Formats: sequence, structure tokens, C-alpha cells
Amino acid sequence: AGYKVTGMTDYEKCAEMPRVSGLQKEPAQKLPAANVIEFRLEDDNKIIFRPSGTEPKVKAYLFAKGATREEAEAVRAKLQEAAESILK
Repeated sequence: AGYKVTGMTDYEKCAEMPRVSGLQKEPAQKLPAANVIEFRLEDDNKIIFRPSGTEPKVKAYLFAKGATREEAEAVRAKLQEAAESILK
């Protein structure tokens, strides 16, 4: 898709829950282990992969950001192409 990966979380390793701003003094809580992987991309876009719970396939969740709905849809289309190429 041409997007730079800015971060990755493997939830199989019990990732930390996101924290609300201002509460960083509290100890981080851990999410339960799950077969999920999240790729954070530049411009606040994301792709999350997880196996289906009922079918032998992998699901991809796309999070696209744009200044307008049309721009976000164009970004989503590029993310979908990237996800499909990864899953082939």
C-alpha cells in the first residue's frame, strides 16, 4: 500500500491496554493473550489481522483516516489491496 509501518503489536504476547491521557502514573493493564496482530501505519491508519473463529480464514480489519470521507475511502481501498496481498 506504500504506507510505512510505525508500530506493531502482537496480542499473543499479552499487550498493554491503551491508556487514557493523564493516567500514565497508573501501572499498565495487560490484555489477555489473543491470536491477533496489529500494524500501525503512518497517518494514523491501521490493519489488524485475526483468524476467524468459525471458518478456516483470516480476517483483516482496516482503519483508514482522511480529511474527507472520499479521502478516507481511497485510503481504505489501498489498505484493502495491501491486506489482500499479504494474505495471498
